[in-house]
Amino acid sequence: MPKLAKHWSDRVARVLIDECLDRRLARLLPGHAVETVYSLRWTGTPDRILLDRMEGRFDVLLTADQSLSNQQNLEQRPFSVIVLRPRRNRLPDVLELLPQLLAALDALPPGAVVELAPS
Repeated sequence: MPKLAKHWSDRVARVLIDECLDRRLARLLPGHAVETVYSLRWTGTPDRILLDRMEGRFDVLLTADQSLSNQQNLEQRPFSVIVLRPRRNRLPDVLELLPQLLAALDALPPGAVVELAPS
């Protein structure tokens, strides 16, 4: 397995957008290789299996599933997780978090779990 960069900004991050987020978000992440659970036809996949499928294929999971870190042992995974906590799970509300999200993608070390919420 290739050695991971210290930060994703050292290379293009391979990002997976979970099915609980609007897949149009993918177009708003320039400079990253973005796929969606929907485009991969992984919708309805249980979390553990989804996380297993990500290994070696993705660097970051974007999700709005706030219980994911409580239900799964994410610290042992070779990718990072960004949990978006918008006011409502609609694209305009998610867009409020876009500056924080882009900054996190450029500075997030592998294996981190972070939550982003409006100020």
